[in-house]
Amino acid sequence: MSTKLPWYIMPLYPFLALAVGAQLSCFWANSKSYPRILVGSLGFLAFAGVGGSVYFVVADPQPMLILMGGVVLLTMSTAAWQVQKQNRIFIPILLGGMYLTLTLLMTSQSWLWELNEAFPVKPVAVLLQEQTPPGTVVYTSFAYRRPSLDFYSDRQVIPADFTTLEKLRSTSAYLLLDESTLTALQLPNSISVGSAEAFTLVKIQ
Repeated sequence: MSTKLPWYIMPLYPFLALAVGAQLSCFWANSKSYPRILVGSLGFLAFAGVGGSVYFVVADPQPMLILMGGVVLLTMSTAAWQVQKQNRIFIPILLGGMYLTLTLLMTSQSWLWELNEAFPVKPVAVLLQEQTPPGTVVYTSFAYRRPSLDFYSDRQVIPADFTTLEKLRSTSAYLLLDESTLTALQLPNSISVGSAEAFTLVKIQ
């Protein structure tokens, strides 16, 4: 993935999990009093679940993500209520709800958002695999590199500006072009070998 910054904190996850587990163990052993910040933190996560569900209903309808937001809302609000009652049952509720949310995420098509970031990668990758020889370098009018497209197609797909694409008209090359670029280039010595997700794969002869 070209956007690696969010992944740099992943080595901290095991230590964070151990710390949270140790604290939950203390809460389980001593259920007489829970800090008020715990109620606030769970309430904030419940609010985040509401916000996520609303976003995916209005802006980007994805039923599985809407369901996940609902599970987070139900889990966190129920856990916060049990903490308010000084009931340690909030711990299994919290763990069960989080595992259910993760199960829904990993069984959905949304766990790796880069696959659908600007356009769905897999249909375009299938087109490239079926219509180009192994090891082919494909030039595209798309603005930036999609590492997942390289991976799933097993081809090197290189972004090229309009000037570069014009120079390629006199060579033997495969071009993956959007409709407007294909029209503007005017490629008389080419054949269209397939289309997927608003892109046309062109072979220049």
